[in-house]
Order: sequence, then structure tokens, then C-alpha cells
Amino acid sequence: MNSEAIILLARALSAQGLYEAGHPARNRALVAATRALAGSRNSSVTFLDGRVIVDGVPEPKFQGWSWGLRLEGAGVQRIEVDGEVTEEDLVPFLNELHRRLDHPEGPVTEVRCGALRFGAAGVDSAEAWRPPSSLGDLPAFTLEEEAEVVAWVFEELRAGKPLDMLEVDLVVRSLMAVMQGGGMFLVPLVRLRDFDQYTTAHSMNVAVLSMALAEFLGLESSEVRGIGVAGILHDIGRIRVPKEVLVKPGKLTPEEMELIRQHPVDGARMILASDERLELAATVAYEHHVWFRGGGYPSFGFRRKCHPASNLLHVCDVYNAFATDRPYREAWEHPRILEYIAGATGTEFDPFFAESFRSMMDRWQDRIAEVDSPSVALPVE
Repeated sequence: MNSEAIILLARALSAQGLYEAGHPARNRALVAATRALAGSRNSSVTFLDGRVIVDGVPEPKFQGWSWGLRLEGAGVQRIEVDGEVTEEDLVPFLNELHRRLDHPEGPVTEVRCGALRFGAAGVDSAEAWRPPSSLGDLPAFTLEEEAEVVAWVFEELRAGKPLDMLEVDLVVRSLMAVMQGGGMFLVPLVRLRDFDQYTTAHSMNVAVLSMALAEFLGLESSEVRGIGVAGILHDIGRIRVPKEVLVKPGKLTPEEMELIRQHPVDGARMILASDERLELAATVAYEHHVWFRGGGYPSFGFRRKCHPASNLLHVCDVYNAFATDRPYREAWEHPRILEYIAGATGTEFDPFFAESFRSMMDRWQDRIAEVDSPSVALPVE
């Protein structure tokens, strides 16, 4: 059972509890999870002491995973697949998992639904550490599901509904799984297909670039994940800006520019209104257009430094903005953007993060994969 299957199973479990039967989001999650599990015959995942062990091999990127901790806390220590998985099996299986999560009742006896079963883990199987086998050819991954979820989260916010942090967290973990799922670290960027998709694609790409830079700098997994969440949410204030302003091909009027300059403030307020614990994401949303030596927007009441995460994300934000076609200009070529970043280092950009970003892009250039089709195959060293 690979990382993609684990993520999609968790997303289907989430959708099963959030949406009524027949809801499109629930149906999409079920279909995606069924397809992912179809290639997981004779495999298992174990949740033990905050670890996630896949087919006997610990997965460090899932250390402390919220869904793993919840399932383990409810007594569900092991999930196994021993045959062909169908939606008819998956739906009652997810229902049983939900029932267990809602009503923990001591040790779990085995529950089976077709080829799927869950229960307590035996010590031998849970603690078995096998050396990783050959990775072989990895399946093709798609970011379309993640893009749909991000777009849905933004639409829900636009409609006045609360921020769904569970979905945001699952998207970030899914992106991390794709980035770390091959023989070498991958930086998957979504190619914009329509100007209307800009906020969604840009938010995902900034999250990916920011997590890649955090990985490049050696940050802990939890810090990488926190920066990924900030990347997804950094531009949510743009949902308050009229669409005709966002896609305007010509020069903006002073009034329209003021609407654009308001989005960091709106975004920070929306994030904090949803969950006060999202202080880092709110701070980054507020500061991601502020320059290192002063300037940008919004203007501070007094001179102060931005949070390091804001400075890190600012470089990635500008890179992706310039690398993307916009109604008022064509995308810049990669060397031109890096030249701009070099010229603005120390004024617009924090020198440490700007130079680190340029080093990362130079060293990992062959690891960037633009996703402009339904799926992209992950390379394996």
C-alpha cells in the first residue's frame, strides 16, 4: 500500500463523514481511493506509537500523522488488503471505521468487508522491519484531485462557510507524499490551463516550492508541513477581490490596485477567524508581499522584521507568479526570474532565502515536473 493509497483512503474516510451519500465530493473520493487500493493487493498499513508502517517498512513522512493517531487511539492498529477492492466493499468498510472512531469500545475484533479488513496488530507483524525492496516503476500521479479540493475550499470560503482545515491538511500531506514518493525528491508544479484557475494553481505551486525549499534547508517534517499549509492559504484573501479585477488584461486603476493590496489583510483575518491556532499561516498570509528592507504591502505601523516563513514563501511566491502566464503579460523564462531574484536580493528578498532558493533551483532543476496532463509519472533513480 503506497503513500498515495494511504492519503486517498484517509480522504475517502473524511468525505464519508462530511458529505451525504451521493454528494459529488464523496463520490470522487470513493472512486479515487478504490483505484488506488486496486494496486495494493496483499499489503497492509499499521499504526503504532505514532508511526505508520507500510508492509513492514516505517514511513517517516507519516510520523505523527493525525489520521494515524486517531485510528490507533480507536484501537484500529492495522488495515489490510488481500484481494480486489471494489466500491461496494469500501463504503461499508469506511462506515465501520467511522463507527469505531465515534465509539471506541476496547480491543478491536477483526472487521472484514470483502478484500478489506481492519483490527488490532500482532506484535510480530507490527514490529517487523524489512529492508525496503526495489522501488521499481511507480504509478502515475495526478494533482487534479488536490486542485479540486483546494478550489472547493476556496469556494466554500467565498460562500461564507468556515475553512475546512482537514481538507487543507490532507492536500498538503498528499503533496508531500508525491514529492517524497520516488527514488529522488520531486517538485511537481501545476501548469495553468485557464486564468480562472490561477489562485488554485498558484497556491498549490507556492506550497510545493516552499516545502521544497524547506526540505532543501533541512527543516523538520512538521515544519515543512506547516509551511505547506501556509502556502496553500497565503492568497485566500484574493477570493474577496472581484474576478474582473483579477483577470483584467490592462493596467489597474488606483481603486482596483487598492482591492488587490487588501488581500493579505483579508486573508489573515479569514484564517484567524477559522482557527486561532493557525497563527503561522495567518502571519504568512499577512506578510508575504512585504519586502525585506521595507516596501511592498501592507505597510506596517512601525519598522519590524517579517517572520522567516514569510520571507521564505515570498521568494517562492514571486518565482511562481513570474513563471505563470497572466492576462497582462506572458510568463518569464526561468533564467530571467532567477536574475530578477538575484538583483532584488537584500532589498525585496531576504538574502539567506533568496540565495538558498537559487541554489535549490540550480541543484534540483531536473527534479521539477510540470503537470499539464491528467497525470505525471514520478521518476525513479
